[in-house]
Amino acid sequence: MEKNSKAVEDYLESVLILQEKNLPPSITNIANELHVSKPAATQMASELKVKGYISKARYGELALT
Repeated sequence: MEKNSKAVEDYLESVLILQEKNLPPSITNIANELHVSKPAATQMASELKVKGYISKARYGELALT
């Protein structure tokens, strides 16, 4: 099991929730949804992109893959 599986699950779920609310799944919106800092949300987004869970434009919205 992945050591941060709960964090990964929470992050991916927040992207889905934002999409369902018709809000852009941006770093700012995800940070607000999860009550974390923007740098923490950015770091997790980078890790999830490397793992292939999301696609992310450099300064844009995130999308589940």
